[in-house]
Amino acid sequence: MLNYLDPSIDFSLGDLTGSRSMHDTYVGIGVSHRSGIFGTSRLLGNVNGGSNYIYSYLEWRM
Repeated sequence: MLNYLDPSIDFSLGDLTGSRSMHDTYVGIGVSHRSGIFGTSRLLGNVNGGSNYIYSYLEWRM
């Protein structure tokens, strides 16, 4: 049993800079968290918590 959380936030570069050509270009940051019941189980030995990844991204329309 695994739990996932993946909150992120992004902004349009066109709105931030006022450039119409960059209206469909976004920059963002997010956090990906995964945890499960195995963090509290002794079945697999000493397994603590889950994993966290902080990431950034850039996306645009091609």
